Amino acid sequence: MKQSQFIEHLDKIFENPEKIDMSQLEKLLFETLKFFDAIREKMTSEDPAEREKAMGEAIEMQEKLNQVTEKIYAKTGLTKEKAQEILSNPSNFKPEDWETMKHIEKELNHFQKQS
Repeated sequence: MKQSQFIEHLDKIFENPEKIDMSQLEKLLFETLKFFDAIREKMTSEDPAEREKAMGEAIEMQEKLNQVTEKIYAKTGLTKEKAQEILSNPSNFKPEDWETMKHIEKELNHFQKQS
């Protein structure tokens, strides 16, 4: 998925954050990891212009993800700390959703270790 398509996809998903389900979040996570994996690969290019372009894409995506996060906080009235508190409590989720969250967390940790 191209960066512009991915950003449009993010905007569409997070128009109504209260309507997002776990399968959408899991799919979004994998799309995000795939996007950053492609960026990481471009960063190892021999071509300085390709590396510079990849860095710009990574920065733009980071900014977009920050905007989406702030938008969610604003729509829900939550602070970052309160959101983390809610997300870290398994009693706030159905068991299958909690398992999906743990899987997502594992995938993120794995990706971060590879970076």
